[in-house]
Amino acid sequence: MTATPKVLYCHCAQAQVLPWATRNAALEQLCRGADFVAVPDLCVLAARKDPLLHALAGSGAVTILACHPRAVRALFAAADAPLSDAAQIVDLRAPVDHAVLTSLAGGSAAPRDPVQLAADLAGQAVESSAWFPVIDFARCTHCQQCLSFCLFGVYAMGTDGQLQVRQPDNCKPGCPACARVCPELAIIFPKHGEAPINGAEIRDADRQRGPAKVDISALLGGDVYQALRERRTQVQTRFDVGRNAELAAAERRKCLAELQQQLDILPAVLQSLSTSAAILERMKKKADRVDENAL
Repeated sequence: MTATPKVLYCHCAQAQVLPWATRNAALEQLCRGADFVAVPDLCVLAARKDPLLHALAGSGAVTILACHPRAVRALFAAADAPLSDAAQIVDLRAPVDHAVLTSLAGGSAAPRDPVQLAADLAGQAVESSAWFPVIDFARCTHCQQCLSFCLFGVYAMGTDGQLQVRQPDNCKPGCPACARVCPELAIIFPKHGEAPINGAEIRDADRQRGPAKVDISALLGGDVYQALRERRTQVQTRFDVGRNAELAAAERRKCLAELQQQLDILPAVLQSLSTSAAILERMKKKADRVDENAL
C-alpha cells in the first residue's frame, strides 16, 4: 500500500484566488524532491468528502499549502476529516516566508517539472463551482440565524443540535449574504475575496460588529420576507389579502434593493426568486378564494 504523502498543495484552479507568484514559488520548491500530492481544488475535494482528505487528516503532522488556515480547517471539518493541532497550514493567500517554502524542498522524491504540473492542474476539469459555506465551529453558537435567512435550503440542524451545511449545491455562486448576517463571523466562503468571509483571521474591527444581531424580519419587512422565502418552502403566500397589491410589490422591490446593497447579494440570485408578478397573481387567486368562501 502506498503511503499517504505528508504535504498537500492546492492549486485553486477553479477560483484562482491564490496569487500566481506565490503558487509558482511554492510549486518550484515542492518539485525539488518533496513527497507531495497536488490537487486542482481543495474545495471540490471537501464538497465530495474525498477519501484523500481523510487519509491526510489521519496522518497527523501534515503540511497543507492552500488558503487561509481558518478556511482550510473548516473545509477538512466539512469533509468529516478534521485536522489535528499538529497540522501545519501555509497560507498562500498571504505573503509567504521563502524559508518556509525552501524547507519543503530537498526530499527523496523524484524531481518534477513545476511548469508542466501547474498546466496539468489548471487543465483538469472541475465538476462544480465549489461555492458553498463552511462553518468555523470554534465560533458558531448554533443560533440558526443563517438557517432562517437562507432562501435556498443550504442549512439544517442535525439531530445533535449542531448546524449543518446540508445542501451545499443549493448555494448560489458568488452570494455570501449569510456570512454577512452571521453574528459570530463563523461562516466562511473560502473563494470569496473579502476578509474575514474568506477565512482570514478576524480583526478587532470585525469583532466589534460580530456580537450585533441582525433583525432579518425588520430588514425584509415581515410578511414580504415570507414571500421571498416562498421559493424554498413552497408554501402559500402569507401576504394579507386585504393589503394593497401595488403597495406590497413596491415594498418587495425596496427590500430586494436593500438586500443587494447591504448584503452584497448578486443580481442573479435575486432574479432566481419569485417575480413580483407571480406573487401578485398568487395574492389575487387567494383573494378570489376568500371571496368565493364568503358567498
